[in-house]
Amino acid sequence: MSGPQGAGIRTSKVGELRIVRQPLPRHDQAEKIAGTTRYAGDLAYASMFHARLVRSPLPSARITRRDAAAALEVPGVVCVLFGENVPHNLIWVDVPGQTVEVAALKASMEVLATDRIRFHGEPVALVVAETEDALAEACELVEIDYEELPGVFDPDVALTDGAPAVHNQGNLLGEWNIDTGDVGAAFDAADVVVEGSYATQTVDHAYLEPEAGVGWLDDEGVLNLRVATQVVEHYRDVARILGIPEARVRVIAPYVGGGFGGKEDMTVEPYLALAVWRTRRQVRMQWTRQESLLARPKRHSMRLRYRTAARRDGTIVGQDIDITADSGAYAYLSALVLLYSSVHACGPYRVDNVRLRARCAYTNNPPTSAFR
Repeated sequence: MSGPQGAGIRTSKVGELRIVRQPLPRHDQAEKIAGTTRYAGDLAYASMFHARLVRSPLPSARITRRDAAAALEVPGVVCVLFGENVPHNLIWVDVPGQTVEVAALKASMEVLATDRIRFHGEPVALVVAETEDALAEACELVEIDYEELPGVFDPDVALTDGAPAVHNQGNLLGEWNIDTGDVGAAFDAADVVVEGSYATQTVDHAYLEPEAGVGWLDDEGVLNLRVATQVVEHYRDVARILGIPEARVRVIAPYVGGGFGGKEDMTVEPYLALAVWRTRRQVRMQWTRQESLLARPKRHSMRLRYRTAARRDGTIVGQDIDITADSGAYAYLSALVLLYSSVHACGPYRVDNVRLRARCAYTNNPPTSAFR
């Protein structure tokens, strides 16, 4: 380089560089160009079973009756599982910024709902059958009666007194507060104050590959799950649900046909694990596009209210910010996403005087979580 910026910097000719600026072949390019890449749903066994979830048609309800007798009469149906058939039916979610005790109270969900429904599409039963035709027929015959309950679908409304309680402990999942400088003085001395309210919508990841996987027991008795996932460490959660040592579970992540954060949380893993552990056979599960759109966690919708104080030259001297995020029915990564929203709320600007109040609220909407 020449000139002051390049003073003292020595560079090599392009041909002399071994790594930088050299073409590096992608290890997966040949398979993807040829169309031979095998994704999670592409693995199949000749004698494998098929699994599907029966989901709630209501967003807020109490389960009053469940009956699988008619479904079990369908030829080829292997089993129908309800929540009481799950060894440990709770999935615990780590909520940052709270004590372990508080997080445990507020951030758990059932693998299969046994009493309370909190969003449209919540899993209530798991059906396993020899063929997909038998599976479809049996799912229609699982009888579940509901008592519909009032729901809340706006996060601001959810945080008001008297709103329907999504969870017994209340609708506030988490909050982050930032106070720095003297916000009142900054606004009093400002030449201009700009106010605005903004809203972002719920967004689906819309990846090409739906949630899918195959599970089996190997010769050592280890439960293997080959699933579309971004987090193989979910083997720990699966082991806790089944009540077996973590060393008895292996999660395999093949090429993923799109994730963008949407495959960070468990999707098919616990249900495949239950089906395999119960039947001792290979089992395949693949959600339909309708299931994925209906019930998989989305990007948070948010309400943002900004008051910004500035000088005539454009210098921002203070901000008063309020953020409300929709967590949906369960915790997932909502508190963590809200933390990131809070940290970056002032954008790329240095602002010495800031007051921020950020909250995430439970609603009866589908859960929300990570989104790149």
